[in-house]
Amino acid sequence: MEGIVDQLNNPAWWFNHFFPAAILLVIAKMWTKLPKFLKSTIRQSVYKRTLQIKNLRRQPLSIQYQIGIDQSYFLIFTITTLIYLVLLFVSPLETIFKQSFFVGIMLSAPIYAAEIAWLKKRDFVKDLITSAEKIRIRDHSKG
Repeated sequence: MEGIVDQLNNPAWWFNHFFPAAILLVIAKMWTKLPKFLKSTIRQSVYKRTLQIKNLRRQPLSIQYQIGIDQSYFLIFTITTLIYLVLLFVSPLETIFKQSFFVGIMLSAPIYAAEIAWLKKRDFVKDLITSAEKIRIRDHSKG
């Protein structure tokens, strides 16, 4: 009986038993709200992208500028990939990849970040060009 009383008086015992339960409750609460949060975030990003395309599609110079940005992102991705290939053969980066694959993947994260940025911009420019092609030019002087 004294062991039970000692356990109840020990703050470490309370912390070890109730802290994980509290963490699980918080995770469960967040898990139920996650789908709604993701859905609203995706809708908001699609709305912002559509609005941006709508504002840029009537301006040919803005379209050309966006194409230039897309090409710049491609060059950044290509240069980053080439630098990492050179580093893979010249520096001890190869030994890091052989020792721990996951650390090697983490070290090559700039390649993936550059690729994702380029692919997102490429898709944006494709949608912008597609939207600009749909615009009909009307002659308002004929009434």
